Amino acid sequence: MTEFDERLSRVLEQAIYGDFILGIIHNLSTPLSGILGGAQLLEMRMKSWTQMVGGLTTDDSEILEKIRKDHEKIVGNVELIIRNARNLSELISNMVQAQNKSAVEEVEVINLHEFLRQVFKFLDGDMVFKHQVKKEFHVPNSVPPLRFVYNQVSQLIIEWIRRCLPALEKQESSRLDVLMEPQDQQVALTLTLNVPLMESDPMTDAPGNLVPFLRGVRLPLRFYLDRVNSGKVKVDITSGDAQTTLHCVFPR
Repeated sequence: MTEFDERLSRVLEQAIYGDFILGIIHNLSTPLSGILGGAQLLEMRMKSWTQMVGGLTTDDSEILEKIRKDHEKIVGNVELIIRNARNLSELISNMVQAQNKSAVEEVEVINLHEFLRQVFKFLDGDMVFKHQVKKEFHVPNSVPPLRFVYNQVSQLIIEWIRRCLPALEKQESSRLDVLMEPQDQQVALTLTLNVPLMESDPMTDAPGNLVPFLRGVRLPLRFYLDRVNSGKVKVDITSGDAQTTLHCVFPR
């Protein structure tokens, strides 16, 4: 790879995050609206509750019932605030972690379950992937930690899915199947989308050449495949008329 290609690849990797900014803002605004709305309702009910408590007597059964119902509503609002605050915190944390990982090209010890959760959470920045693609997980409860370059494998998965988004958007029932199979000396991960690769053939272009796509210009998928395959993780992609599959084998 030439120095120009290396620099270009880094720029394009960083540009991926810019493509998801609008979706990320949307994801942030939804839980934030829930937090503000819940807080405002809580404030209003607390004021009326304070007034009732001021004139409370043991004979005021109607007021006691009113307090009980308001208490239930307040608890519900507090739960809403906490739930949305956690969602917001997770979105921000995941974005920061993805940005930090994009600059690391070293082998790390990684939990595969957590790795996939972070990658898919990041891809939720695309509204098609988040709302139209049903995710089916066929994974064991536990998988031993694996050693690989986080950035290389995550970039490959992201780029592979992005190339399928135009077809997923048109599909009435879009599905992503995730199969994880621990074996004696390795762990196999198979991701299958029920659409073919729809954009111009990125598998036959030489690494380093820019390829036009429906959603912008980027490096060919072969570049990301070759980069991962240069290490110990082995990957391949197959695409037919009705589906495309990304198969990864991680050594233990």
